[in-house]
Amino acid sequence: MSTFSPTEIPNREDVPVEFTWDAATIFPNDAAWEDAIRQIEAGLPALTAFEGTLAQGPEQLLAFIKTTENTFQLLMKVYMYASMFYQADT
Repeated sequence: MSTFSPTEIPNREDVPVEFTWDAATIFPNDAAWEDAIRQIEAGLPALTAFEGTLAQGPEQLLAFIKTTENTFQLLMKVYMYASMFYQADT
């Protein structure tokens, strides 16, 4: 195991790879990230379709929670992928 303790903040390309983020663990490439954004946008009408229906019963509420959770999980992946690149050399 190598050690890394810079006195100045180096550029990403100067940092040993074991100390850098691997954005490919979230999305393999930018195209997959953009596809996820499109999936989120396409799924928004499904969320708004629940408006005024949650009192219909527990099944409807559960469907809303699952839909919201799936959308939120994908949204967080999109956010983290972009955040890793933004914060790499800022």
